[in-house]
Amino acid sequence: MELLDRRRVRATAKLWIFSGWLLAGIVGVFYAVVGWQDLGLRSAILLLLICSFLIVYGSWAVKRAWREFKR
Repeated sequence: MELLDRRRVRATAKLWIFSGWLLAGIVGVFYAVVGWQDLGLRSAILLLLICSFLIVYGSWAVKRAWREFKR
């Protein structure tokens, strides 16, 4: 029973961490789109690339952690 609880705690931690990555990616895209004039075009494009990676990887990792959590 303890192993099951430990696995569930680890899955919950992964869900929180990767959900944070996903949220950071979404907020970063919003900031890059709204504040691109303050950032400069080159920095805004770089921020969009980084945030798109966070969104893609974060959504994949959240999906995987959710499957692990449901087990």
